[in-house]
Formats: sequence, structure tokens, C-alpha cells
Amino acid sequence: MHWKNGYDVIIAPSVSDKHAKETYPGGWKTIKPYLRVVPQPK
Repeated sequence: MHWKNGYDVIIAPSVSDKHAKETYPGGWKTIKPYLRVVPQPK
């Protein structure tokens, strides 16, 4: 499956949880400890 506009996006594993909280204050869904997704930013 290929990503399409409007789909959730992956937070890169190199982004710490601390930085992700600053960037995505609404939170994210954790699939695996290394795989976090958020709704596509507008």
C-alpha cells in the first residue's frame, strides 16, 4: 500500500518522544515502540 494524501504519517524513529510531544501536542498512536503515527499535518 502506498501513502496517499490525507493518510496518517509516521514520526521518524530519530525523533525523541520529548521532541514529538512539542511538535504534536495532540499526541500520536503507537503501533510499536519504534512506530508512531499522527494524522497528516495541515
